[in-house]
Amino acid sequence: MSLSVSGVLHDVESLAQRFASQRRQRSGARELSTDDFAAVAETGFHQLLVPEEMGGLWSSTALSTRAVAEAISSLAAGDSSLALILSMEPVAMFVTGWLADFREEEADATWLRQRQKFLGLLGAGTGAWGVMLSERDGVIRSTAKQDSNGEWSISGVKSSGSGWDHVSFMLTNAIPEGEDRPELFVLDLQNRTKLPGVTVNRVWDGHGMTASGSHAVVLDNALVHRVAWPGRQDLINRMSSSPTIGSRLAPFVGIVRAAVAEATEHVQARGGTRSSLASVEWARAQASGWLVEQAFEGVLHTTEIGASSEDFVRMAHMAKLAVGEQAEHTLQHISGALGGLTYSQSSPFGWWHTDVRAMAFIRPTLAETVDHLGGRLVS
Repeated sequence: MSLSVSGVLHDVESLAQRFASQRRQRSGARELSTDDFAAVAETGFHQLLVPEEMGGLWSSTALSTRAVAEAISSLAAGDSSLALILSMEPVAMFVTGWLADFREEEADATWLRQRQKFLGLLGAGTGAWGVMLSERDGVIRSTAKQDSNGEWSISGVKSSGSGWDHVSFMLTNAIPEGEDRPELFVLDLQNRTKLPGVTVNRVWDGHGMTASGSHAVVLDNALVHRVAWPGRQDLINRMSSSPTIGSRLAPFVGIVRAAVAEATEHVQARGGTRSSLASVEWARAQASGWLVEQAFEGVLHTTEIGASSEDFVRMAHMAKLAVGEQAEHTLQHISGALGGLTYSQSSPFGWWHTDVRAMAFIRPTLAETVDHLGGRLVS
């Protein structure tokens, strides 16, 4: 039976509902299971990121971004950490240029073969992709070198690799010897138990996104594949928009949707709010949730209509700031409206609150976003 976008979204929603029924067990869990990722693969989620000419469902940035983002937001309502990890896959596929809109005759042959290989593996069900780019203070210090056989290896310390315990490939970066800027590399984790030069030196112990496995990793001459053809960046730069922003915002949106829906049930079961303060807080929670939805829709709509690149970049930063802040406000106001029950560990609201706070610091960082919108600082 052939896959369709609507069919995949239906199956993803069904899986998210199954995860949501396990919410009490999943809230605060420190790890996900291999079965979770297998279940996601069975829905056809990864096919949303495989081009149509390779048997997948990806058509173009304008036509396919919404489906990917909505799938991730659905999963976030069931399991925040899982959705965070999966939101990195579109980022990996796009910053490599593999999902950029381009004509084959203008691309480098080696890069095309590499694209065919890795997207083919994604379509064949070899597993999810993660992104491991962050380093201390946001400065890339990792270095890469090439041996006499043409093989590449990386050495450095990466601050966070969400999904480390379960993804099959991790996109990372380093500065190649003799060059002055970071390049992208692929770390193959399919056989992670026999991976020389790779050590987890700090297990993720964050208050939010507790099961994301966002460990710090030391690479010591770890073997990698360099993403070919620096000219691929020109393909990305000339595009007016990107699927990465919608995907990054999607986990926030899924959590907020789930939180508002759950809170609505509590309010209705009580027959309304119990005080003037609770009424005000509940109104604010709904307003903040609505603003999250509007920012998300704005990004997706702008991606679809192909606004100018400058307009899209500014909107992306605005949306990042607005969604991060309003998602946190939504959960905070829900706590004010419902009271003490939201602080129970058996309640999802406290966990959701820490999850959105954790995500607000993910690349691009909050500081970077504010600096971009605020312009140059006066010395």
